[in-house]
Amino acid sequence: MTAPGQNLIMWMVYNGEYTVEEVDAAAIYKAGMPWEYLPFQTSQA
Repeated sequence: MTAPGQNLIMWMVYNGEYTVEEVDAAAIYKAGMPWEYLPFQTSQA
């Protein structure tokens, strides 16, 4: 299942609404997105 907000977050990232530095990995994780779908590497995997 797709977590609420997941597609919106990724759309904003890939369309330049946010830079990688501006995206909080913890917030993405709390939104229900698996770590492997993050658009950058994280040491919290």
